[in-house]
Amino acid sequence: MILLVFVLSAVKPVQGELKTTTITGKISGKKITFDIYVPENYRKKGVGYPVIYSLHGRGGIYQNGGAFHPPIKKAIADGVLPPVIAVYPDGTKNSWYADSKDRTILIETHIIREIIPWI
Repeated sequence: MILLVFVLSAVKPVQGELKTTTITGKISGKKITFDIYVPENYRKKGVGYPVIYSLHGRGGIYQNGGAFHPPIKKAIADGVLPPVIAVYPDGTKNSWYADSKDRTILIETHIIREIIPWI
């Protein structure tokens, strides 16, 4: 029993923050909203982090990333993943993550040319 209490007290819970972020695209000039998970101590200088981009399925929205967040925290806590940044961009309901031919929907541009450089 004492050993179990000691082991449980030695396990540090994984902290991090899931937040909704809105940026203005430098190319499109449009507001781009997405969820992002940043690991504990994210602002440390000189430390780089791998990035996971989780793309929702047809009919989904960026807020569906909240379901992906707990497994990432668990994987980090279990040592399966190093601390990572996870990004949940919005692909709209029917974009297939591609820009529309008439350029009215710029999902590919938003992710590839605006969100990724911002991260």
